[in-house]
Amino acid sequence: MAEVFAPGGLGAAANGAKAGGMNNKLAALLAMLTALAALGFAYFVQFDLHRTPCALCLVERWPYRAVAVLGLLGVLSRPRGTRLLLGLAGLVMLGDAGVAFLHVGVEFGWWKSPLATRTRSYAWYS
Repeated sequence: MAEVFAPGGLGAAANGAKAGGMNNKLAALLAMLTALAALGFAYFVQFDLHRTPCALCLVERWPYRAVAVLGLLGVLSRPRGTRLLLGLAGLVMLGDAGVAFLHVGVEFGWWKSPLATRTRSYAWYS
């Protein structure tokens, strides 16, 4: 009965696996794949649907790139490092939520963008 309440739940103590190691690796893999899917969709809209992104759209892509790299590093690292990298990825996305809130406010006209307005295509560096 004690192993039910042990970290990692049933079977973790029986097979000698460290608690949460594989779950963290799976979470890192899912974070990486989700970030890459979001970036893929953004590039699809930009290049296939020919929508030029605004400056805030381009800023919002950077956290997804960072999470994709952190997720890959999390998959390749030891369990303790994976937890740290997942925490960093969470903080990065929390910061991006603030940028997304700012972007929504600009799109709905609640306030002006703090970045320069689009006068040319930014596709060369996105």
